[in-house]
Amino acid sequence: MNALFSDDVCQKSDVGFRDQARQSPAAGRVNKVRQSPVAGRVNKVRQSPVAGRVNKVRQDPDAGCMNKVRQSPDARCVDSMRRRTDAGDMDAAAHKNASENVQRKRPGSRRIGQHARDRPQRKTNYSIYRFSGSELLKYLGIYILLDGCISYLFFQSVIAFTVLLPGMFLFFREEKKSLLKKRKKEITKQFLDGIQLMLSALQAGYSPENALGEALKELRKIYPPDAPIVAEFHRINAQIQMSHSLEELLLDFGRRTNVPDIISFAEVFLTAKRTGGDLIAIIRNTISCIRQKQETVQEIETCLAGKMMEQNIMSAIPLLILAYIRFSSPGFLDVMYETTVGMAVMAVCFGVYLLAYFWGQSIVRIEV
Repeated sequence: MNALFSDDVCQKSDVGFRDQARQSPAAGRVNKVRQSPVAGRVNKVRQSPVAGRVNKVRQDPDAGCMNKVRQSPDARCVDSMRRRTDAGDMDAAAHKNASENVQRKRPGSRRIGQHARDRPQRKTNYSIYRFSGSELLKYLGIYILLDGCISYLFFQSVIAFTVLLPGMFLFFREEKKSLLKKRKKEITKQFLDGIQLMLSALQAGYSPENALGEALKELRKIYPPDAPIVAEFHRINAQIQMSHSLEELLLDFGRRTNVPDIISFAEVFLTAKRTGGDLIAIIRNTISCIRQKQETVQEIETCLAGKMMEQNIMSAIPLLILAYIRFSSPGFLDVMYETTVGMAVMAVCFGVYLLAYFWGQSIVRIEV
């Protein structure tokens, strides 16, 4: 009896607790959630055929085997190694991006790559010569030494040294003309080699644009990278890749060098390409004419080399005579430096000396 009574009491207490739980506010909210449209859609998804097929796949023995394999110690090791590798790749990519950003923000930094090497260079005006720092110091020292010798030998005066200092601008101008002439001669020689290589590529079947690229490859084997013809052919080749016409680029190169042979070749090439003539024959004849002209210039320079040496020696003889008299017989020429008439005579002699020097230079300077 006691056991039956206790069972009844337990059942009544359970029923009471259930009624109280159902009437609680939390149970009301749970019922509202179950009756909401979202819960209805979730039940529909669970009862759909797709969900049934998913449950069948999950209950498949193969799926169980796969789960066992995934939970095995070897699979866990593989997963951990994959996570470490992915983390290492992410760190390497982040480090690379950070270094690239720092390199971009750093002033004056440049990438050393194919793109940077192939970048077209700026145009250079070869008709104007500018001294470098070392050349400026070199010719400045030469003029100061020459000015000191002339002032001591002709006038023996510091005032004469100061008066002759502005003559350095004339001296610099003459040296620039001489160096500019040498550079033009070197550019002409290099350009002749370049168009000769270009002609060989044209005869092999290349187009003019591709022939210039092949000539550039051969020129890099012959001349150093800082040679004018290598820099200009590299720039022209880069401009061709940007859809510029070859004939216009050659004509621009000729105008910047101010070399008549290059300008003539560019004009002939422009006419031949636009009129559809025999480009190979025209280039061959132009090369022959330029080469004959260069050979004539070399023959004239060979004939005048001895005369130019004689002219330089004759120009130095007056200075050597004065130096010999000053050091062998001190005081012999004091009258020429201490009296007004003597200084006037020495000034006239110095003027005649300059006139004879420039006259001799004009005689041996022959333009072809």
